[in-house]
Amino acid sequence: MASFFEELTKSIVGDSSLQGLSPEEKHQLSELKKEIEEEKNIQRSFYIQIGQKYTDLFGNQPHEALEALCSYIAESLEKVRQKEHQIKVIKNSKICPQCEKECDPMDVYCSGCGTDIRQTKTLQGKSTHCLQCQHALVPGALFCSGCGTRV
Repeated sequence: MASFFEELTKSIVGDSSLQGLSPEEKHQLSELKKEIEEEKNIQRSFYIQIGQKYTDLFGNQPHEALEALCSYIAESLEKVRQKEHQIKVIKNSKICPQCEKECDPMDVYCSGCGTDIRQTKTLQGKSTHCLQCQHALVPGALFCSGCGTRV
């Protein structure tokens, strides 16, 4: 707790350890602190990349020490996938059967691969299960009977 108050005092009245330093030395310290922060940001970026690579390689069979974290990531990825699907349903999008690119309902050809998508149906009303809880939906239902989410 003492370090918190020391840091608070330094931020309010200034760092007493800088007293007696020349302006050049203060500038040099400031530049060094900035370079340290830049390096820490680079490190964070690499840690993120390592985590993504590990998840890609071992996410289905992670080391027991990382099992919970990999599980959280998998759950989060699924939530994002479901919400992205909800957006496509709301937008009445077409999904190309060849490359799975989201297309405008009025498109004739997929802008991603050129496939003829005239016969492709939009996603509107195609959900048979609630995207929130996966409960089977009654045809024409406005709300899920399992969790109450608007469908």
